[in-house]
Amino acid sequence: ELQGVVSWKTLAQVETVAQGSKVVPQFSKELLALDKQSVRVQGFILPMDGSDRTKHFLVSRNTPVCMFCPPGQPNEVVEVRSTRAIEWTDKIATVTGKLSLINDGEKALFFKIENAQVGQ
Repeated sequence: ELQGVVSWKTLAQVETVAQGSKVVPQFSKELLALDKQSVRVQGFILPMDGSDRTKHFLVSRNTPVCMFCPPGQPNEVVEVRSTRAIEWTDKIATVTGKLSLINDGEKALFFKIENAQVGQ
């Protein structure tokens, strides 16, 4: 069952807590309820590989300043792997797929959508 558009305000409901030398996310109850659910997220496409056509990208709440600038905080981006390659655009895109809450400290990511469909 597809949930509505998940707002960036909802995705921002993550606290980061130090555990020894690591920083780990603590997700709100609202976010925990969205884990493994089909959702829609709207934002700007930032290719992970720097190409104009890609299946692996970030969707960000912020307008990309440049292709090489950091996209924002971990709760302001979602890592996406789409079912087909999409053209980069500077317009807002809608990404639909199953949301996973993750803790990828190496990439500073908290959210991932796999097998995503992308539209304008």
